[in-house]
Amino acid sequence: MKLFMVKSLVLAGFMFAAALIGMQAANTGIDRMKGYEDPDFKQAVSIQKENGETQVAIMGGEVSETIEEKKAQLEKTEGYNLFSSLGKGLGTILSGLAKAVVEAFTD
Repeated sequence: MKLFMVKSLVLAGFMFAAALIGMQAANTGIDRMKGYEDPDFKQAVSIQKENGETQVAIMGGEVSETIEEKKAQLEKTEGYNLFSSLGKGLGTILSGLAKAVVEAFTD
């Protein structure tokens, strides 16, 4: 199971990187096809280093928050997800049911 998850995550990461590279290649191709630089035409992915700090922009949007800041923001909102709660409840019920069936057949 662990090997499957690792393979799946590596494949998902590879596909994400391939999509970003493809968007950048399409952007470059459009620039070459037009024959001139358009200042309003943004790059798909841009990475700039200034004063030892790295700035990343994806599709023109700045990526400035760190993982810790995002985690703190999510914990602060304390959102309630109905589907998550229903899924947890259904999982608990099905797990208990499966355990009861297995115990009934093993006794």
